[in-house]
Amino acid sequence: MPRCKSKPVTSAEVKNSHRRAVGGALLPKSSRLGFSFYVTGLIFTASLLLNSSSSYAWQSLAAIAKSAPHFLPPSGDGGPAPIAELIDQLNSPAFARRQSATVSIIEHGASALPKLSQRFFESSPEVNYRIRKSLEGIASAGDEETFLKSSAILLTLYSNGNDQIFQQIEELKAKWQTQRTEFAIAALKRTGAEVVQQRNNNARAAQRIVIARKALAKQLAGVQQVKFVKRTVAQQKEMVQTILASDAQSNRDFIFELMPGQPRVNQSASVGSMGSNLPYLAGTRIIFPADWGTKNTDASAFEELREINDRLFVTFASADLSNAQWAALAAADNVVVLNISAGKTSTKIPAPLPTSLQLLTLSGFDLDRDWVDSIQRSAQLQQLELANCEFDQSLAQSIDKVPQIKSIVCRFENRTVDADLVLAMAEFSDLRAVNLAAVEFSDAALQNLRRLANVSLLYVSDMPATARFFQNVGAMPRLNNIQFRSCKLDIPAYKKLASTQRVRMSFEAQAFLGIQGSGATTGRGLGGDALVSMVVPDSAADAGGIKAGDFINKIDGEKVNDFNDVRLHITQYSAGDEVDIEVLRDGKPAALKVKLRDYKTARKF
Repeated sequence: MPRCKSKPVTSAEVKNSHRRAVGGALLPKSSRLGFSFYVTGLIFTASLLLNSSSSYAWQSLAAIAKSAPHFLPPSGDGGPAPIAELIDQLNSPAFARRQSATVSIIEHGASALPKLSQRFFESSPEVNYRIRKSLEGIASAGDEETFLKSSAILLTLYSNGNDQIFQQIEELKAKWQTQRTEFAIAALKRTGAEVVQQRNNNARAAQRIVIARKALAKQLAGVQQVKFVKRTVAQQKEMVQTILASDAQSNRDFIFELMPGQPRVNQSASVGSMGSNLPYLAGTRIIFPADWGTKNTDASAFEELREINDRLFVTFASADLSNAQWAALAAADNVVVLNISAGKTSTKIPAPLPTSLQLLTLSGFDLDRDWVDSIQRSAQLQQLELANCEFDQSLAQSIDKVPQIKSIVCRFENRTVDADLVLAMAEFSDLRAVNLAAVEFSDAALQNLRRLANVSLLYVSDMPATARFFQNVGAMPRLNNIQFRSCKLDIPAYKKLASTQRVRMSFEAQAFLGIQGSGATTGRGLGGDALVSMVVPDSAADAGGIKAGDFINKIDGEKVNDFNDVRLHITQYSAGDEVDIEVLRDGKPAALKVKLRDYKTARKF
């Protein structure tokens, strides 16, 4: 889109020239994308800004523009007619010609702004009305620089005696931001990033802005409108020339300091609603795959993030990115959740981080002092998750002093955790949960678990829960919940901790046997209490030969006393595992081999 070639004017110069009142919100920084719209799209945009009767006329304009190209005088090269000729047609007695001329002016884009502004002072009310609609269309269809210039001119030319111009500009800005969001998402997808927009079915909880005239009018009703001081024609002309020569930042300051304070979509999300609930929160999820950095070397894609009018949940499968890309990411003011995994060549955490960041997850990094300094500058950061990260006690003490962090989660997977690392975790006064998956502990590390004084929740999976494990986690003073998944349990030690009723222990079942029963005393004399009262048809138990009336006596050679023991044994296995089960049938032992099935098969029962 053509741009004005005048010498840029600085922010300070334009502030003095505009002599404006002071107000509120900033528009996101442009990625300088050019947008090209078909006539119908432009007319639809303009129609949103009009009342119901005018809206009908604008909606019909697309058909008029297609059916009446002969109304427009041709230019010398067969392209659009010159701006001056089109503006002359805005005063035509033929309605269709006025409409078509307006559409063609919008198609000219930013190059039409100087002539439109000049002719405003020489024109009839009808032409002035058409100039305003042209400026609105150009603003809506352009990049940020064009939008800002068009909107600043609109405010300058039409504000005298028209307080509603503020609401109209706010509507235009909201429509423009929606368009920019769609283009930014499309641009990110073209780079290979995965973009998923998660919506909450509860309309009251939806986070995304809905552009609706009535809702916006209600929102603005309680805001005291800023009024322009009445200006002479000479003053208005001087302001327009300044706007045309100004850079984007200067015009942004001019427009949105005059506008009532209207923030972008609310990006806030409390720590309590994050964590396990994160996948269900409304927002836009953007995933950059591990090889993304090798295929995209510039920072333009990250500049698109700011253009998405939604809160963002961003994941990097690899940190192999350039400093320019990290800097562009830090400039995004709508990233609330950031997940970063260490790359093959990059193990340094980017600094600074987005100021809007509230939850940060790091995987596989060696933490250092520079990173701690970075998170201290992230004023909204509330929750920190460290997955397989390395840190010592001194660094943990520094992290613990960051006042805005209210919750820390540590995760370790497929590795050995030594005693020093557990002692370092003990320095976190805000450590609330620890996730252990396929982890091996030294004896000293197990002993140090009891030092995790503030941990209330343990996730344990794919590892043995030995007697020493239960002994030491049972000594953690604030632990009240352990969730097991596919763990080999020391059942006597489990029962001892369970008997205290201080720690609630639950299981995420991965396998389904398919029996129901009770601890009937009729089986005591026969050596078992787990009486099978019913076998689920087509279940693992049914296929393995277990029958109603059997007593479960042993599982993999271990004695079973009741159905609670059966449950504890089966929760240690996964679907597909084969289990040796001994049953007592008619007083005689029978050895069976049962292949467990997926727990999901239990849902229909």
